[in-house]
Amino acid sequence: MNFNELKTVLRTQKRNKLTMLINLLGLTIGIASVAVIAAFVVSELNRGKEIPNAQNIYRIESDTEFGHIGLTPYPLGNYLKNKFGDVIDFVNQADAFTGTNGLNTLENGDEKYIVKNLFYADSSYFKIFKHKPISGDLSHALDNPNGLILTKGESLRIFGNTDPVGKTVKLDNNRLLEVEAVIEDIPEDALNYFQSVASLQGKFQAENISYEERWVQFDFFCYFQLSPNADLVKLEKETSTVLNERFAKKIGMDFTNKVSFIPYSDLYFHEPSILEHLKHGSFQTVMVFISVSILILFIAVINFINLSKAQGLQRTKEIGIRQINGSSRKKILSIFVTESILITFASFLLSIALVKVTSLFVTNYNLLNILSILHSPLFIILLFAGVIFIGLIAGIISGSHILRLNPVQTLKGQKSLSIQQGKYKLGITSIQFVIAIALIAAIITVNKQIRFIEMKDLGFQKENLVYFPLKNDKNKNEVLYSKLVQHASIQNFSVTDGLPGMQLSRTGADLSFKGEKKIVKYITINSDYHYLSTMGMIMVQGRNFREGDKDVVIINESFAKAFDIGTLNDQIMLDNRLVIGVVKDFQIESLYHQTGPLAIRLAPYTNYGVVRISSPDPIIISDALSYIKSSYKETFDDRPIDIHFLNESLDMMYQKERIFSNVLSLFVLLALFVSCIGLFGISIYSIKTRVKEIGIRKVNGARISEVMAMLNKDFVKWVVIAFAIATPVAWYAMHKWLENFAYKTELSWWIFALAGLLALGIALLTVSWQSWKAATRNPVEALRYE
Repeated sequence: MNFNELKTVLRTQKRNKLTMLINLLGLTIGIASVAVIAAFVVSELNRGKEIPNAQNIYRIESDTEFGHIGLTPYPLGNYLKNKFGDVIDFVNQADAFTGTNGLNTLENGDEKYIVKNLFYADSSYFKIFKHKPISGDLSHALDNPNGLILTKGESLRIFGNTDPVGKTVKLDNNRLLEVEAVIEDIPEDALNYFQSVASLQGKFQAENISYEERWVQFDFFCYFQLSPNADLVKLEKETSTVLNERFAKKIGMDFTNKVSFIPYSDLYFHEPSILEHLKHGSFQTVMVFISVSILILFIAVINFINLSKAQGLQRTKEIGIRQINGSSRKKILSIFVTESILITFASFLLSIALVKVTSLFVTNYNLLNILSILHSPLFIILLFAGVIFIGLIAGIISGSHILRLNPVQTLKGQKSLSIQQGKYKLGITSIQFVIAIALIAAIITVNKQIRFIEMKDLGFQKENLVYFPLKNDKNKNEVLYSKLVQHASIQNFSVTDGLPGMQLSRTGADLSFKGEKKIVKYITINSDYHYLSTMGMIMVQGRNFREGDKDVVIINESFAKAFDIGTLNDQIMLDNRLVIGVVKDFQIESLYHQTGPLAIRLAPYTNYGVVRISSPDPIIISDALSYIKSSYKETFDDRPIDIHFLNESLDMMYQKERIFSNVLSLFVLLALFVSCIGLFGISIYSIKTRVKEIGIRKVNGARISEVMAMLNKDFVKWVVIAFAIATPVAWYAMHKWLENFAYKTELSWWIFALAGLLALGIALLTVSWQSWKAATRNPVEALRYE
């Protein structure tokens, strides 16, 4: 294309400013939305792959009667390494902040720091998982049984700007550790996030315990570095065999065909294991956002193509003259392609600018990480290539459509825009309203489910409860109890290892009932006498714990139903403990899981303290918290306390769902906005084709309302058709999404009716302004040249 033709293209766009602005706005929003979602998808799909050689690192997992387990016995790694040449190396990892409930503290001189993200590992850890060292010798850091490795951020928190390598700290008031190395910070959204690592062998030495032959304790996550061509089937079969021989037969379990070697790079989207800290994502969520991005891009591109076609049909005489004067089809097509590419390129620049401006107001770490992907040269190049491709295709489609018209007929006026208007409405209205109604129904359902979660009765009173990690010290716990219950603002205090929202132990034990004995599987909670009253739980049969009880247990309703326990008597024994009561079911896990059999054992020396404050009044709560903190420090020798509100912790369980809902709502609104932009543009061209018809009707006495009804009825018709198509699609999609929850809201009919009404309202609001302008226009203006 020469310079003169380029000027012609620019003049054409200048004459059609409204169309150009509509196209720019729609494409800019569409491209920016797709870019952000694509960056999110790339970020999610790369979780676990940031570790070098991640494709050759595996973890053993098992599907058992107790749930999905990633824990293994300590000797298993060494056993498999000695037996199989495919095992290059292995590492056992013990999660201190899972096993001890975040109770670890580090002392540096007179200062004490709560450590929440510490785990123990074999000396081979940093040989398998490569991390960048800042100072110290990382390759042999854990060879020292008292070695400690810190991340940069943790080092700054504890030691300030000084190099901590070689310095000594005290762990939990009783064990000296030496800082061997400092590594780069682990991203907060990393699959295996931590801030410090200590030697597992040193932990064994400090506790005077040997795990070399302990096949009966599943306490460790074992990671294997395998050769690229390792025989996984053979490894899984041997693992099943040895676990069955050395552990499973003792409790009646069977690991055959239930053991898998899971690639580290696949763990992020894999089913979470019991008692692990790895961060997991939802592949379903990724697919939802991919689908939404495709829909937004589809709407934006369809709008662009249809508006370009509509604009082109107004230029049929110009194109006809060009053809009669010798312009080739190729040259005319190049004009349309150039116009299309210029608009898409401008939209690309505006979308990049929009994302950069948005990033200035973002402080969330995860969002910043996603936006950083957008700034990478490779991502921008790929995005640019995709945008230019869209412009090329749109220009070819628009130009080809116009070139199908006969130039002689167009110059005679025998082909007009009115012939094409049905196609515009079919292409734009019906498809876009199917998408709009489905998206509206989806977001209503998601928000309805979240409200259902927030309002559901959990079987206990979650308000005014605070909890904190507590040391297993019988005497000091009793001292703390005596102090706390004296305060007027404190209603009750209990110690336990089981609070709602936490991962709890699953076990198997003998149930003696009706003269029979059988092994049953259930969740266990250890607590003191005050647990049920502190939590506000309700007894439905039998009695609560009381002073003097020994070897007794309370079960929940689900336990009684699962094992057909009716009326209690003094002959029902669980794990050699007398069943004395049945408590009303309470939700101990998230609402993704059905309440299962659960037993509360009387074992008062456990890891959490939970306090019920007498009133929600902020002044009373503040007074109670101050007293709890001071009493705790007095009792545990100035040990720092890490205190939380239980209802806030429970809300955090569904933080991902809320973020998902908010982000999905935003993109749904953007999709609807882009749809409205396109619908607005098409309505302008559609009404232009009927200007003379409107003038004639008005001259013959048609009222404004009648004209508006005539112009709007086609849009209403397509909304009804779209509703019929979108409803079953949206119902099926939301039904599948709700299957993830054990407790879920109903897919009520009104959700889809409301979605249809909203779509109809949006359509009518979008086109009625143009309809009203056309209906109120002086008919003389339309007919003066006839």
